[in-house]
Amino acid sequence: AGAQVSEVFNAEQFIAFALDGIEDLSIMQRVRHIADALYNALPSPYPDAVRILCQMVHQIAPGFQAVALTEYIARYGQHDFDTSMQALSTMTSYGTAEFAIRPFLSNEQSRTISILLQWMQSDNEHLRRLACEGCRPRLPWGIKLSNMLQMPSPAMEILEQLKSDSSLYVRKSVANHLNDLAKEYPEAVLDWVATWSTDDPNVKWVIRHALRNLIKQGNPRALALHGVDHLAKLGVTRLKLTPTTIRQGDSLTISLAVISQDSETQPAVVDYRLHFPRANGSMSTKVFKLKTFSILPEQILEIVTTRAFKDLSTRKYRQGSYIIEILLNGNVAQSASFELIS
Repeated sequence: AGAQVSEVFNAEQFIAFALDGIEDLSIMQRVRHIADALYNALPSPYPDAVRILCQMVHQIAPGFQAVALTEYIARYGQHDFDTSMQALSTMTSYGTAEFAIRPFLSNEQSRTISILLQWMQSDNEHLRRLACEGCRPRLPWGIKLSNMLQMPSPAMEILEQLKSDSSLYVRKSVANHLNDLAKEYPEAVLDWVATWSTDDPNVKWVIRHALRNLIKQGNPRALALHGVDHLAKLGVTRLKLTPTTIRQGDSLTISLAVISQDSETQPAVVDYRLHFPRANGSMSTKVFKLKTFSILPEQILEIVTTRAFKDLSTRKYRQGSYIIEILLNGNVAQSASFELIS
């Protein structure tokens, strides 16, 4: 694409550099590697290089190819703020600039926030999302923004503006940003979202997804914001794990019944917490969603689910004793154990 838009783009040099050792790199390492390859193939005056990149972005497939172009801006454009911001605003529609904006926020927070406040009012949903996602404190694969991890957050105006956005793409970003803050400041975030009107279904959706971890933890205030009573008259019976001994890679079936013990219909949030052994012999926990529903007076509702115990990049399942606790509206209702063998 570079050779198509500019005669000064050294395609041969770019290809040679880009292919050298790329197979051994992770996705984000490849992005940075390609950005360095672009640097070797583009003219040295930064504005000239950026003009070529902004033409290239229209020619390549959307996705991580375009993210590599934004990474060039992050790595080589810190000295020219205005040119870099204009480039990222162009490129983000083709490959999100959420990673590339972060060094600018680290180095020049106030100046960059002022740009994000402009972008949050854009007609372009990609720019509105970038205004929110780019300053997320704990963006996966992105550098942590410790200067944004405060309460009240420097991004509060952005989150307030975009909480009812018409685009689900943008609202997901708002919810994820709030979820990051809730991990550090649960009570402050709960105080904040409790002031929001839930008459707007878009705002209601954002609150539900923003508080998902607090709901998993059984936080009574988070549950109450969803109309769920932490002390509801509900019970669990017939909890069964099948089989009680499984091998690595096999699946476990979890079956149970939820019983209403009230004379009125009530909401129920059913999750399960898995206790599993770590390499050092201690136990770790992880909460998984099961089902959210309304249960009628004296109704009995059967729930069956399966879970495969295969090693993941983020979690290793080791042999030993495991415990599953059924969480009902945030409370431990029943528990059972099983063994994992190699």
